[in-house]
Amino acid sequence: GPRPGDAPDPQYAGVLSREAIAAATHDAEPASTYELKLRAAGITRIENLGPLSKLRQLDLSSNKIARVEGLESLRELRELKLFANRLSVIEGLEGAAGLRVLALQHNQIGRIDGLQRLTKLQQLRLDNNCIAKIENLEANTQLTHLNLGGNLIEKVEGMLSLALLEELQLNGNHITEVHQLPGRALLELSLADNELGQPTDAQDGGGKKKRSCLAGLQGAKRLNS
Repeated sequence: GPRPGDAPDPQYAGVLSREAIAAATHDAEPASTYELKLRAAGITRIENLGPLSKLRQLDLSSNKIARVEGLESLRELRELKLFANRLSVIEGLEGAAGLRVLALQHNQIGRIDGLQRLTKLQQLRLDNNCIAKIENLEANTQLTHLNLGGNLIEKVEGMLSLALLEELQLNGNHITEVHQLPGRALLELSLADNELGQPTDAQDGGGKKKRSCLAGLQGAKRLNS
């Protein structure tokens, strides 16, 4: 059957109100709430989380959120899941420096950025976005799991600082060359469904995916304007 927290009361639909948070946490005292999960609730904005100062796990996946915001007071946050939303930029994470797990897959993120303060991050999911380049991961030296599958990446690069990386997913990109792999800890590497070894004229450079990314980004701009 449905678990508590999966289906919010329809009267709160679309707004992350204090009432919706109270319902999802069974009216627990905000200052002693450690986990909040509200998926598929039509939420468009991250707000009203200030009182949840001890929150360690936040899952607002499968909503309609266009911006990462409202996390400033969540100093204890260790796990943030915002997959399947409408995000196009990684931002608003400066206050969540203790994050260990960040799941942003199935969005429309165009660039790896905004992660510089997350020096304790261990698991990062950015699969099925619109990322063309592996970059800006120099500060994330504790990463053990990185998923960049289903993007627009053409080169394997930018990961020399990831000496602890054990699992790297790069399947379903447009990789034509492998420049450098991260350190010696790597146990699992997925490069399936790329364009390695294909003659140049057979490489489509992700035309179809690029078009869908472009359409998605234009849609996001309209929503945000």
